[in-house]
Amino acid sequence: LQKAAPVQAIEDLANVKIMVIDGPQSSATMLQEYLTAWGMRCTRADSAGRALEMLSLESTNTPFNLAIVDLFIPDMDAFEFIRIVKQRQELASLHLILINSTHHAELGERAIKSGFAAYLTHPLKQSRLFDCIARVFTGNATAQEVTLRKHLPPAVSTDNFQAHRKSTILVAEDNPANQKLIAMQLKTLGFHAITVGNGLEVVEVYSTSRYGLILMDCQMPQMD
Repeated sequence: LQKAAPVQAIEDLANVKIMVIDGPQSSATMLQEYLTAWGMRCTRADSAGRALEMLSLESTNTPFNLAIVDLFIPDMDAFEFIRIVKQRQELASLHLILINSTHHAELGERAIKSGFAAYLTHPLKQSRLFDCIARVFTGNATAQEVTLRKHLPPAVSTDNFQAHRKSTILVAEDNPANQKLIAMQLKTLGFHAITVGNGLEVVEVYSTSRYGLILMDCQMPQMD
C-alpha cells in the first residue's frame, strides 16, 4: 500500500490532496473554493460511506493527505468515522480536521483525543483555515480548538487592491515557519513580500527601500 507523501514545507501545500466530507446543505462549496484557490487538490464527499470508499480506493494510487470532516455528516457520526479510519492500515498517514458550527471546549478536547489533528469552528475565515492546515503538516497543530472570529476587517475596494499589488510588503516576524506561511499567503494574493526577523531589521531595511505596507508582529525581538 502506498502512503501519502509527507508534506515537509509550507510551499508543498500547493500539492496537498484534500477531501472535504460534509452534508448536501453545507459550506463545503466555500471550503472547496478556498482550497482550490491555494492550489490544493480538493475532492468532496457528501456522506461518510462515500468518503471511506474513495479514501480506500485512492490509497493505492494517489492517497489523500487530509480529510476535513463536518461534525454532522450524513449516515455516520464524525467520531465513528475517525474510529473506522484509524482501524484501516491504508489510511494510517491521513490527517483529519473536525469542523463544527459552534464552539464547545469539551468537543474540541474529545476531537483531539479521538485522533483529529485539529478542531475548527465556523465561520471559516481563510487565514485561520490556511494556518490550521499548515500547522497540521508542520507538526505544530497543538491547539485543541481554533475559534474563528466572526467579524472581518473593512473591505478594500477592488481598484485599490489591484493598484497596491505592485507594492512590496515588508513582513516582520521572528518565527521562520510563520514567515513562510505569511509570504505564501501574500503570494497567493499577488503580492511580493520581504521578511525580516526583528524590529531593528525593520528600521534598517525600511531606511534603504520603500514599502507599500509593513506587517509586524506585536512582540518582536530587540525592538517591539
